[in-house]
Amino acid sequence: LSGSRGVLVYESITINRPASELFRFWRDFSNLPRFMEHVDKVKMLSSTRSVWTAKAPAGIRVKWEADVINEIETGA
Repeated sequence: LSGSRGVLVYESITINRPASELFRFWRDFSNLPRFMEHVDKVKMLSSTRSVWTAKAPAGIRVKWEADVINEIETGA
């Protein structure tokens, strides 16, 4: 939010793992519900296609399919 209504938060977390290992964990979307509270489930259909189910406002559940169209592993 602009002006005095916004809150600026800085946070960092150090994870003592190689970048390549972290990339593989993050890239396996089925891991994301472990720490993304609004995501119920991610089902991998292929290495680039997935189906996501998540909590939306007002107790509604939403579901969609997603495709990875560009991917660059950095820091490995």
